[in-house]
Amino acid sequence: MNAEKLLFPLAVSFILVIMSSAPVFAVCNNADINWDLEVDIFDLATVGLAFGSEPGDANWNPDADVKKDNKIDIFDLATVGLNYGCSISLVQPTQTNNWDDLYGWIRWNTTGENVSLGYRVWILDPDDVSCGMFDIKYQGMHGFTHVYQDDSTTLAIDEGARLGDELFVAVENLTTHSIHRAWFDNGLIIFQGNKGIYEANISVNP
Repeated sequence: MNAEKLLFPLAVSFILVIMSSAPVFAVCNNADINWDLEVDIFDLATVGLAFGSEPGDANWNPDADVKKDNKIDIFDLATVGLNYGCSISLVQPTQTNNWDDLYGWIRWNTTGENVSLGYRVWILDPDDVSCGMFDIKYQGMHGFTHVYQDDSTTLAIDEGARLGDELFVAVENLTTHSIHRAWFDNGLIIFQGNKGIYEANISVNP
């Protein structure tokens, strides 16, 4: 048994102590391991079962590698623990006076096949606020997807992305309303807020 596995009980105790009072330091959907729009005991257990593992180990689970550094350690466990109870609400984005437009192909990452009609693209800001939405109208394509900027005059309300925000993506099956984990295939997409048009290709987990 390696040192990280021996440290697991201590790590769990540490996380349980700070979970209820510590501020969230990571985006909620990074900690939502099973992508059910809520960080809960199932996400914590998934990381726990893979704790101490690396690629090639019997209990390795890439989904539990929140930090994406090819090991499951205290940083992954802490990310889930500190976001425990966080939930994401996919709601109609608030239209504001400034936006970016995204477009590109959308494909299943396992087969490379085009995602068909009947799916919806959601764009989220780092605070997990829905700032863009697009129902696929042509197989394998999305856009133009309006991504709206936060209205700086309404300080108490977060309507959308701020300048320089990294954008995130999720894909919804409109029949079953199940949510698929997805990512931008051509790297980080940063909100510019200049009404520009940007290519943003999307890969989707089945």
